[in-house]
Amino acid sequence: MTPDAIYNRTTRAICGASYAVALLGNVTTADYELWDLAKVPLPDQTVQGFAKRGIRYLGVLAYHENAGPRVALETDELDTQTIGALSVRFLKQLEAELNRRVIERETKRISDAADAVEWLKRLSTLPDTRNGMEN
Repeated sequence: MTPDAIYNRTTRAICGASYAVALLGNVTTADYELWDLAKVPLPDQTVQGFAKRGIRYLGVLAYHENAGPRVALETDELDTQTIGALSVRFLKQLEAELNRRVIERETKRISDAADAVEWLKRLSTLPDTRNGMEN
């Protein structure tokens, strides 16, 4: 596969994704990592650790809210059992990330509601000066 074809497949897989990871691994030792693409670039220490383990880029896995999962592998060295196991890992990571986002959103909503209540309390302590009336 040409570099342009790989780039195009990868781009199609991750463009507009709600969540995407790079599949990194050493096929010989069956040592794999799924790295959240929102957390790139990788820290130098992590890159050095991957290099020591013989880990290289193998492709991407992505989830699109309206279209489901997408995969763009750059290797044909992975057997179906390994692909299945990595898919399960990806889905577990996706679930954890979506749960984290829901908790973050709900925490913000609750915080915003608490701010609104506090604002209303302060508002209620202001004097009512309509028609010259006090509270």
